[in-house]
Amino acid sequence: MIIKKFFLNVSSVSALFAGIIFGFIAERFLESINQNYILIILFVLIIIIIISIRFLGKAEPNVSIKAIQTEADKEMYSKKGLIVFLSPFICFKEGVRFTEKELDNYMKAGDYRSLFLGELNNTNFGPPIKAFETHFNTIDHLWIITTKMKEGTKGSSNHLKPFIKYLRENYKTEREIRFHFTSDKYTILFDDISQVCNGVVNLIKKIYKDAKTEYDLDAEDIIVDVTSGTVPMTVGAVLASLAKDQDIEVIGSQYHPVSGRPKGPNSAYPLIISYDPLINNVNFLNK
Repeated sequence: MIIKKFFLNVSSVSALFAGIIFGFIAERFLESINQNYILIILFVLIIIIIISIRFLGKAEPNVSIKAIQTEADKEMYSKKGLIVFLSPFICFKEGVRFTEKELDNYMKAGDYRSLFLGELNNTNFGPPIKAFETHFNTIDHLWIITTKMKEGTKGSSNHLKPFIKYLRENYKTEREIRFHFTSDKYTILFDDISQVCNGVVNLIKKIYKDAKTEYDLDAEDIIVDVTSGTVPMTVGAVLASLAKDQDIEVIGSQYHPVSGRPKGPNSAYPLIISYDPLINNVNFLNK
């Protein structure tokens, strides 16, 4: 009879500590997602570290982060395709509260002005709008991933109209931009939270595949912005993008040292995170 022995080594200990840190970040992430986008960056990097340690053994994760802050940056890094998450609408504007009926009426009418969508720091629709703005000069396709429940009206699939109307009316171009948001095709069910991550992985992989076959877009032509997704959605997006030329993006911001709030709509900027794991100088995920 063969008895397998298990010993703690550097990788397993590192993974243990990474897991502890991951749990801590995830908890704080849930509490602060609406106000502190820097946690998203930490959260994404922790996921990459865990995956590198746990699954790639001696892989050398080649991670790079690029800040897109100037027009020259946009020209260099903007993509033809963008995938964004849209969570149920939340307004952060001080003193503003919507009744359920008011919110429902604004959504049905696509009344983005009453919802303050133009004030990017005052709603959770700000990050995906900023992401669209960043890639506006080159974007041909926008995929919008929403959420819904099997029963009831909860979820963001009912909040699409003002978001899309805002983009179409405020970012006009002679170039045709295709919006992909069909409810059944690009919506994640939230009834079973344990399946959300897996659902996002499969959906994003399918988007990449369809983009190539239907629109001749390569992986390097598309980017996934994970800023507005829930924790399982963010994890799913990272797992679906663990390959060369499949970058992810988060919207960062400059913060007031006292209030801790973003300085203003012009202070927000995207951070593009590239991950290319190397084992003995060979790309592991593309072999």
